[in-house]
Amino acid sequence: GEADFERTMRRLSGRSHQVMTAFAVIKLGNSSSPIRQQTVSSVVTTDVWFRSLSNLEISRYWQSGEPRDKAGGYGIQGLGSIFVERITGSYSNVVGMPLNELAIVLQDLGYDVWQDNPLVVKE
Repeated sequence: GEADFERTMRRLSGRSHQVMTAFAVIKLGNSSSPIRQQTVSSVVTTDVWFRSLSNLEISRYWQSGEPRDKAGGYGIQGLGSIFVERITGSYSNVVGMPLNELAIVLQDLGYDVWQDNPLVVKE
């Protein structure tokens, strides 16, 4: 609720925090492939710095409705971006999924990320 949100935002105010996302990709082999299965997992960490926030800003942000469905309490892709001084690392990781890092893993496993269906394997 609102009290938990306010507590979280006060902890983030004027400080840095880390957003971490783990993902795993499993490529299943087939009978004609010498490799039966490959698994690649990764953890992507992004450092996010918030400027100092006033109680009024925190309250007004809650009233906007945006943070109510956000796991971390704010949306960097929305109104919450006004609190962010800088980030180091993957922006899309903070939004929800580290797309650059996932695309690299998929390409390394032979998937064509430019297809309509990224799970179509290049021949």
